[in-house]
Amino acid sequence: MCPGFTRVPAVDKCFAILELLAQSKEPMGISDISRKLDLNKSSVFNIVRTLVDLKVLDNQPDGKSVFGTRFYILETWRGSAHPSYRLLTLI
Repeated sequence: MCPGFTRVPAVDKCFAILELLAQSKEPMGISDISRKLDLNKSSVFNIVRTLVDLKVLDNQPDGKSVFGTRFYILETWRGSAHPSYRLLTLI
């Protein structure tokens, strides 16, 4: 880490949630995510709702979360990204 750098816990939690959903074969609800990651339910709720608002996640009718349209758009853009970015995906 560089001097003066402080990790932002909310960003760590956000990525933990996204990684969990990416590894899951089924959509997950707030309670499931909270339990699996040992995170406070209200924190998970607020992060998930923010990601839904950003369209990174979508909520299904049963309230469980899946990746949303913006996630897939970002993935599509990644495919046509600058060559140096593609190198990062190989690491």
